[in-house]
Amino acid sequence: MDTFECVKSALLKKVRGLKEITIESSFESLGLDSMETVDFILTLEEIFDVTFDDEDFLKINTIQDVLSLIDSKKH
Repeated sequence: MDTFECVKSALLKKVRGLKEITIESSFESLGLDSMETVDFILTLEEIFDVTFDDEDFLKINTIQDVLSLIDSKKH
């Protein structure tokens, strides 16, 4: 499963009722408030065995932002 599919799967488990998730989706447009977004990002840290620092959290607004950060941390 590629990174996007893993993120999408985790998000679908976390937020009920989501129908469409794209790379361009913002967490706000998916109905997550700032605390829910942070909680979800912490979940992704566990899934992908990466650590985001405080500056990283400030850069995350969309699924693409998360994918880019995961990619940068894994390489």
